[in-house]
Amino acid sequence: MLKALEKNPEDRYQSAGTLAEDIRNYLCGKPTVAIPRTEREKNILEWAKGAAGATLAFLLPLLILWIGVAVYYRAWPTRLRPSPEPVPQPIDPEVVGEHAIDNLRNVLAQAESATTARRRVQLSQDARALVRPIAFDLSLSDPEVWELVARTAILCKDSEMALLASEALARLHGNAKLIEKLAPLIDPGDLRVWKEHRPGFLQIETRAKSGDGAAMGELAEAYLDGPYGFPSDDAEALRWSRAGAAAGDGLSMCNMGVMAQSRRAGVEGGIEAAIGWFEEGAKAGNGRAMSFLGSIYADGPEGRQRDPSKSKDLFQQGAKAGSPRAMTCLGVMCEDGGEGLNPDDAVEWYRQAAAGGDPAGMFHLGSAYLRGRPRGVDKNEGEAVRWFNKAAAAGDAEAMRTLGSMYEHGDAGLPPNHEEAVGWYRRAARRGDPVAPIWLKERNLTW
Repeated sequence: MLKALEKNPEDRYQSAGTLAEDIRNYLCGKPTVAIPRTEREKNILEWAKGAAGATLAFLLPLLILWIGVAVYYRAWPTRLRPSPEPVPQPIDPEVVGEHAIDNLRNVLAQAESATTARRRVQLSQDARALVRPIAFDLSLSDPEVWELVARTAILCKDSEMALLASEALARLHGNAKLIEKLAPLIDPGDLRVWKEHRPGFLQIETRAKSGDGAAMGELAEAYLDGPYGFPSDDAEALRWSRAGAAAGDGLSMCNMGVMAQSRRAGVEGGIEAAIGWFEEGAKAGNGRAMSFLGSIYADGPEGRQRDPSKSKDLFQQGAKAGSPRAMTCLGVMCEDGGEGLNPDDAVEWYRQAAAGGDPAGMFHLGSAYLRGRPRGVDKNEGEAVRWFNKAAAAGDAEAMRTLGSMYEHGDAGLPPNHEEAVGWYRRAARRGDPVAPIWLKERNLTW
């Protein structure tokens, strides 16, 4: 208050407002006009301001980097997923597909009347590209459209397409002459299997088209594996897997991992992307995804370190989640006596896997009956052949080759039959078996 009483008027407060402001500053601990900061206080304040600025300048980029890394890794699995897509829709010949069907008619007419082999082959390929989306619509019930599919199958000598067209034309009472022309392209056993399983696949397709994410995964898996005569097609597998994964389906994520690992359908990323998809599928509770993760730890692909213990845990988790593939993997691990597992449990795991529809489980169960081991199964050649046939019908290439060898040599009570042997070796080769093409090539046979 002494400043207000200074003798020199110029040294006093120049207004009541200035005095009031100085009192407020004093009460708040702030510097006042009456008691200014010392030089030492000013220097300390300037240093503090500079240090705070430098600290902020140092920490701010680190904070931004940390936030960016956290966001990236939190979003990484979803970055692998495609953005949500509309559910693939069926072809309606009366509305959407009429233009494509007209194009197919024209291409077929030109191909069937082509005068040069080169032109015929080119047009055949065009016809196949046009007809595949049509043939994949299991709900299609127009006999005239199926006749176009049949003509394309005959032109391209496509046994898979011939199988679909023959069954459809017979069911819809279509052109009998075309059915006869398709017959040489089809194995009667395959046709019988497809007729038996088509209704189930049709139900899956119907559910998938209605937006059921789980059905999308099942349909995509069928396109990947091509079991029971179902048409295998990587593009359709990718299309339905993407839609299912966007809907949160674990099996669809697993399918994406399978395609990434094998680089099918143009899916890139290799083993790293595959692991990301399998982990996402496992988090969604899909046992099949767990089994594929387990296989990666068991095999140690691309220089990765093997971890049998983690592999066993994943197989057990997958089996508990109901995956037949995981059960087969556990059976193999038991039979090898790995990780302290009991070899006597192998056959029971094979039985459960086979009952669940796993082709490899069926094959291993057939092999157990053929050898009469491991413990828990008696040698029974008839049962072995029965399970090999089941595994082959479900798409197992090794079972197909095994049946070919049995018919070639007359093993397991089967009569020697060269024609049957060739047929099985050809099926195995088309399914990607590495040995069957060598056997066929040595005999100058195509597949």
